Amino acid sequence: MLTIVIDDAIVEAEALFGHLGKTIIVPGGDIPKNAQQADALIIRSRTQISASFLQNHPNIRFIGSSVVGLDHIDLAACNRAGVSLYTAQGCNARSVAEYVIVQLVNQALQQQCALKDITLGIIGVGNVGKQLQALANVLDINILLNDPYRRDAEAKFQHTPLNELLAQSHVISLHTPLTHQGAYPSYHLINADNLTQITNHCLFINAARGDIVDENSLIQRDDLAIITDCWSNEPHINDTLFNKSRLATPHIAGHAWDAKYRGGFMTAQALATWSQQQAPLYAPIISEQPPIIAQGSSQIEQLHSILQQAYPFILDDHKLRNAPNTDRARLFEDYRRHYPMRREWTELSVINQSLNSNLWQKIQALGFNLL
Repeated sequence: MLTIVIDDAIVEAEALFGHLGKTIIVPGGDIPKNAQQADALIIRSRTQISASFLQNHPNIRFIGSSVVGLDHIDLAACNRAGVSLYTAQGCNARSVAEYVIVQLVNQALQQQCALKDITLGIIGVGNVGKQLQALANVLDINILLNDPYRRDAEAKFQHTPLNELLAQSHVISLHTPLTHQGAYPSYHLINADNLTQITNHCLFINAARGDIVDENSLIQRDDLAIITDCWSNEPHINDTLFNKSRLATPHIAGHAWDAKYRGGFMTAQALATWSQQQAPLYAPIISEQPPIIAQGSSQIEQLHSILQQAYPFILDDHKLRNAPNTDRARLFEDYRRHYPMRREWTELSVINQSLNSNLWQKIQALGFNLL
């Protein structure tokens, strides 16, 4: 029987993994001291897998990460140790894309401009970038795409050079992985040299990884609307960037319950395949949120009200704003571990009769269920 040590932040862990072996469910920080006899680890981003960790835990043969980032795992060390590695790529793509769309709609309402008059620049068009592109297309938003890897691989990919995208976008959203090597490393991709290309009053969103941005250069721009979900040196975040951010959230863009469940489910599937056992059934909980009733008269007002009722991200900001500076790092981690219930739009319902006649098709295309 497998011994499986699991991060307790993975939702429905026992239901997903219990039939695959003996489960030991502990906080992520306690995984190293519980992993000595483990055959498999199921982790999230706060568990660092290094060469020395693997040397000290020679029984581990499978590591499953229920999150998409790879910067917490030494891939080469896993390969040398003969450890099978799985990461749940794409599991939180919709959750992050929804976070960005909410901010974009809020920006349009504040500036009293039509969504069709906004140009969204998406930097990194992988799982999240594609999902964001699809949702933005539903709302008739103009889109510029930057992804040199896809440009090199796909003849028809409509790539916009980075400096052109920065100069032409009203909203810029980052969605690249954090890399230091390779043909196009993303570390400090946004830096002092190209920040000058961004126009005044642009909305700049980082819901990817903190170190994709040179934060010390970004905070020199007093004329940008900044939304920060991902930070360098988490959970010890930059106080100046925090104060300059219109919305500051503790790396929760991808934290919808459905994204976390999907990440765990995908990882359990991978472990079942690796261990030649029966895969789990996909059985998410049913949403208990009451149907949403749109408010406002115009299309943008109604859309904004629906998205805010689906989940008001300002509550996440307020959790950090109300914490003393000396306690913010602890709260950052604690809030991520005990994040409020938030469902993706596909699990929510909107009362159709309340909608502006031009809006109901878009709401349905965004994924909401209409009643």
